[in-house]
Amino acid sequence: MGPSQQPARTRLTRIFHKTFVKYPPKGLKSLGKLGLAFFHGKATFFAMKIILSLVVAFSVSPAILAAEENALTPKNAQTKAKTCSLLKTDDVWMTDYSKALEKAKAEKKMVLMDFTGSDWCGWCIKLDKEIFNQKQFQGYADKNLILLKLDFPQRKAQSESEKKQNKALSDQYKIEGFPTVIVLDSEGKQIGQLGYREGGPSAFIAELDELKK
Repeated sequence: MGPSQQPARTRLTRIFHKTFVKYPPKGLKSLGKLGLAFFHGKATFFAMKIILSLVVAFSVSPAILAAEENALTPKNAQTKAKTCSLLKTDDVWMTDYSKALEKAKAEKKMVLMDFTGSDWCGWCIKLDKEIFNQKQFQGYADKNLILLKLDFPQRKAQSESEKKQNKALSDQYKIEGFPTVIVLDSEGKQIGQLGYREGGPSAFIAELDELKK
């Protein structure tokens, strides 16, 4: 080996040891040790560079592939936007019965009480997806309703006070199954009872409008 190659080889060996043996990417420590042993053997400087290039390629390629998979393609962007939209619907639902009644009275709106099992009841999830999460219904609710969610989940965290309130209201309104939608006028008087309906937001809104008359 020529004198110009010896320092370069030494530097390359130190870089290789630090990057792939002492602080290796996950899963590459054994490969790094094998390559380092080869460096200390009869490997030529050219062979050392080839091995280093291969190890770098193996460590970088998964990161590149992961980045490509997570790239914001039009399809992914649409999916993420839809997910964000659905998550935001929770912001318009109140969970405190007394505060909902106060707000309804002040704004002269009906109260829509949704008795639901949000994380286990298939028909409840269907009602949310096909009606409550739709922009048409959200636009109507913003002008006409105070939305109150009375949830009976199996997995979601819930405070003891909310559990106690929801159980008491379930008994008060004689709820026998989910989903059950109770509608109150602005004074807190029950004026209707609904459930899942086919026909999307339009059919559901039509029934709510009938209750207003």
